[in-house]
Amino acid sequence: MIEVRGVSKFYGNTPVIHNISFDVPRGGITVLVGTSGSGKTTTLKMLNRLIEPTEGEISMDQQALKDLDPVVLRRRIGYVSQNNGLFPHYTVTQNIAVVPRLLKWQAETTQQKTEELMAQLLIPMDEYGHKYPRELSGGQQQRVSIARALVTAPPLILMDEPFGALDPITRQQIRRELKSLLNHRGKTVVLVTHDLLEAIEMGDHIVVMDQGKIIQQGTAQALLFDPVSPFVRSFFDPQRFQLELSSVTLREVETLLPSCPSPPMELTITPDRSLWDTIGLMEENKLTTLVFLDSTASCRSADLKSLVDCLSQIKRKYG
Repeated sequence: MIEVRGVSKFYGNTPVIHNISFDVPRGGITVLVGTSGSGKTTTLKMLNRLIEPTEGEISMDQQALKDLDPVVLRRRIGYVSQNNGLFPHYTVTQNIAVVPRLLKWQAETTQQKTEELMAQLLIPMDEYGHKYPRELSGGQQQRVSIARALVTAPPLILMDEPFGALDPITRQQIRRELKSLLNHRGKTVVLVTHDLLEAIEMGDHIVVMDQGKIIQQGTAQALLFDPVSPFVRSFFDPQRFQLELSSVTLREVETLLPSCPSPPMELTITPDRSLWDTIGLMEENKLTTLVFLDSTASCRSADLKSLVDCLSQIKRKYG
């Protein structure tokens, strides 16, 4: 989908991005994380030519971005920022319809796509369509911003700290809704965040940056369990236990958990839930043992000790 090769960016004689290379696979979520000033947002903005690289090449579907009209390129790319970027004098439906109007869509098509997305993002058109941004909560505004980015079904969506201004509960809720929606639609996403739990939960591929360089890139488990340097290890240390449990799903460890004779009664959960979320669900419902159906519809049971033991076995695979 996207290939970044040998890209550097200088402001005068000052380098801010140093010879970085990475791929953004089609249909996945690539997350850029790193220290403050590491170049995450600069890198993101080079993907839609808001910033031009000084050296190297960026291509989309094997076509160099420098050969594309920047305006046409940006209409093919959805963009969601922390401040949501909604026009205050437009209603919700008018905000979502901005790019469809530029692309000269028929009004009926715009209406249909807008209504569909608003329903999926839990902001029904009949209740919110006529409202202005100032009449919405922060979470509702960000849902509108996401709908605007998705409405034309762009092949690529860029997200710059999209949940940073939201309270923790709203942020977690929207994050999970968005990931489900993106996976369902098979969207390709590049996300910049300073929230490491968000990176682990959302990212299929994570790029760790520091001082304009890529230090390591790979899956969440590769970064957590097989760091290439002391910097990468220390970067995740403050939340390590939570992040490690969040990087492993029940599906990955279900065969390590004991089978049980009776079907689950208390709760219905999917094997794609992380170990961290599973423990949280048990605490929320005051359960010492959770019984669930695995991916083969066999009955399994889990408690805190067995889940932590499963994590240890996953870590041992990385040496």
